[in-house]
Amino acid sequence: MKFSIFTPVHNSSRLRPALDSLLTQTCDDFEWVILLNQKASLDDKLIQEICYKLKDRAVITHIKDIDNAKDNGYIGNYKKLCCSLASGDVLVELLSLIHI
Repeated sequence: MKFSIFTPVHNSSRLRPALDSLLTQTCDDFEWVILLNQKASLDDKLIQEICYKLKDRAVITHIKDIDNAKDNGYIGNYKKLCCSLASGDVLVELLSLIHI
């Protein structure tokens, strides 16, 4: 069973605790879907580190790169978009700054 862990975020620096926590998990059958919005950038150092450490388990995109997506500020919209990018059997929301 594959888990899709999703995190919508506007400040990628807040992802550090979540990344550290995911790297300690014993189950490695997961993907981490991160949806960047507003001022977050795909060029950010931490985003690049996530791509390097999680390799093909990281699905990272910016809302501006999704056709017909509206950056309207509603968190429910961001969560729905994250779920649409996920490919796992189980969806799990991981808030930034949270350890699991």
